[in-house]
Amino acid sequence: MNARQHNLNGTIMRLGGSIALDGQASWAPIKPNLFQPVSCYLLKKPKAHVLIDTGVACHQSNIVPAVTREIKDGNYVIACLTRSEPECAGNLLAIHENVPINELVTATVANPFDDYSSLVAQSVKLTTFPFGAPASFTVGDPPVLEMFLAQFRMLLTVWFFDAETGTLFSSDVFSHTDVLSPEAPPIITSSTLDKTTYESAREHILAKFWWIPKADTAPLGDWVRKVFSARRIETIAPTHGCVLMGRDVVDRHLNLVLDVLEKEGLR
Repeated sequence: MNARQHNLNGTIMRLGGSIALDGQASWAPIKPNLFQPVSCYLLKKPKAHVLIDTGVACHQSNIVPAVTREIKDGNYVIACLTRSEPECAGNLLAIHENVPINELVTATVANPFDDYSSLVAQSVKLTTFPFGAPASFTVGDPPVLEMFLAQFRMLLTVWFFDAETGTLFSSDVFSHTDVLSPEAPPIITSSTLDKTTYESAREHILAKFWWIPKADTAPLGDWVRKVFSARRIETIAPTHGCVLMGRDVVDRHLNLVLDVLEKEGLR
């Protein structure tokens, strides 16, 4: 195990690296001398390997070899993108060149970027969220994940949930954490050692979701509560920010997000 690859629970591997919070990331506040993990995830299922996002291109040298080592020839590979944005899809084609992707799951009704046209042209199955369908549906045959549209978003976003491990892949929400160095563990497992405060969470959340002070956020808070009340969520795995593991840690950060929505939204 190193600072770039972490086995979360035996079936989910966190891949990626960290970035400096120096103003170059559009989703984060400027916080000199602090860093933020940027992650993608590899799930090992009995009949498929599932990628949740593919990481930023600057972490390609970490991510692609790790994926190649873990996925054996002949395994069915599903790539699930929470958003059609560079930090989610930055290594899609690079991975596909080393480990053929069999199915691409996105929220869009067409190729999210022109670059995907070559991937789909190579007989990759394209699965998109069925608009007008129920609030969620399952990915894979047999099902491996639940996929549902996120109401908490900037652009079109889907969240994925792995009921087997209780892991919610929340894209750019619950991404309100940072670390002291690139080598720091990108996982929070203890609420007593967690340094996140309301102020630090607020700074991250409003940097990304700048519209919150201009919006009635009560319905959004209700939606977030319903997501958590309907599922046994033991781990939150965002695209950026630390992985939040353990029910006490999950509950603490759920309350932080709900507090920001309540206090910073229109009254």
